[in-house]
Amino acid sequence: MSSMLSLIVLSAVQILRGSAGAIALRLLGNNISAGSSSSTSSEGGALIAVPANPLLTLAIADWTTRARATGDSSSSFSRAALVDLRIGGDETSRDGVLSVAVLEAVSAARWTGAASHGDGENNGVRAAALDDALVIILLHSEASSDHAGKTYVLSINRAELLSSDQTGPQGIPIDIPGVVRQFELSPEDAGVQRAPLEGLRGGDAQQNAETLRGVLRGENGPQRTATLLNGGAALAAAGVCETIADGVRLAERA
Repeated sequence: MSSMLSLIVLSAVQILRGSAGAIALRLLGNNISAGSSSSTSSEGGALIAVPANPLLTLAIADWTTRARATGDSSSSFSRAALVDLRIGGDETSRDGVLSVAVLEAVSAARWTGAASHGDGENNGVRAAALDDALVIILLHSEASSDHAGKTYVLSINRAELLSSDQTGPQGIPIDIPGVVRQFELSPEDAGVQRAPLEGLRGGDAQQNAETLRGVLRGENGPQRTATLLNGGAALAAAGVCETIADGVRLAERA
């Protein structure tokens, strides 16, 4: 898998501490526009941006991260886009008279002491008009710790065309070399066993710490499986290996 140019958003909740990171533009393995937040903070930036004004907002390779942590909970949010254009609306939102985001990625995670949750989505193009009265999304994929993931080619005001719900569990693979690659992956495709969602839920600080130590010791279980799958995907996206399955095998040997 080539990674000359990649758009990646990562968001993670760590034990008793929120952290978020976003990469809007990576070129030849180097982050050109990226940033992160930890504890309780928010950050943002862009490679190129039109000076703020009430009429037009235009940013290239822009990113935003937010993190919040208290004694018994933490949360994080990150977003990046290759291009963001907005006419009217608030600068912190995607709405207004017209907004267009190209290669947008969003993720969020939260931990409440008793449980943890995570969600992420990627859009090839998201266009909205009149404060989201009309929303058109092209090439969408999403994943969540609370429900099954989904992909679709096109949606207009939530009416989906060619979605994975309509075409079966494998969805419709889309591969535009050097631009975007979208497909639905099952754990078995990457060489790991499927695990029940309940086995991935967190616990209190002591339980989470012990789980982390077990993963680092190489103990088999749902948490190690998820770690290997995420690591394999990251290695493949970075161009270290060709496929996620190859990345999983590399992560197992690390």
